[in-house]
Amino acid sequence: MAGLEIVQTEEMPKVRIDNIHPVIKAFIGNVTVKQWALLKVGTPDDTTQVLLADMFMNIVTALREAFLQAFRSMDVVVSEDCVKATLGDTIPESFAEVLKVDDQVQCASSKLLSEW
Repeated sequence: MAGLEIVQTEEMPKVRIDNIHPVIKAFIGNVTVKQWALLKVGTPDDTTQVLLADMFMNIVTALREAFLQAFRSMDVVVSEDCVKATLGDTIPESFAEVLKVDDQVQCASSKLLSEW
């Protein structure tokens, strides 16, 4: 792997909530009251499952594009741990913000930092 540099966690770009807000908002805009009720009890219908799958794929695509854009001009290797640390609470924070609810979810790295 000549010429490749391994990126440390502190060098990783921050993935912002803005990267996935549009995806979540689009999903919410397509879900009916009946579908929300089914989601709430954990029994989404087939159409809702397709909408969820589409949203998850779009979130992955948006995050992939954010990382690729940040590293496109660099010749680096990024570890899974670095990606996880960079993502942090981005996904649950995005859902909480779009749904206008309090975000009580924290990733392991956030919990560790809070305990220090």
